[in-house]
Amino acid sequence: AVDEGGPAKILRGLQQLLSLRISGRNRRSAAFLAGAADVPSDQRSRAVQARSKAALAGAEAVKDEELSVWAQAKGNQSERISRRSKRLAGTALLVTFFGVSLDATANYLDVKGAQRQVNQAEDELAQVVGNQQQTERLRH
Repeated sequence: AVDEGGPAKILRGLQQLLSLRISGRNRRSAAFLAGAADVPSDQRSRAVQARSKAALAGAEAVKDEELSVWAQAKGNQSERISRRSKRLAGTALLVTFFGVSLDATANYLDVKGAQRQVNQAEDELAQVVGNQQQTERLRH
């Protein structure tokens, strides 16, 4: 049984008002409102629940979309950081290689310089020893 008080009564009054107008749009609205008045309350509550569930699902979809945009932004930021880190690591490797090369060259030159000094010292010693031997020969 349809409740004749409250919302049903208001809907029927609106139906009568709308049916006075001639336009097809108003007649369709009146027919819709008349149909809504004839819907039992348990069906109306299920419809309201379905609408509220749909609204919650829409709100969750918006939150999920926002989360997706945020995650995409973080992913892009991480990619930029990764590229920058890779460049810095490559640069550090080149600088280190250059430094080690310079150090190795300096060490090589130090060793060669030390060998040259040893050879010069040996030559000077040989000259001194040779001069001493010559002077002793002349003294005898």
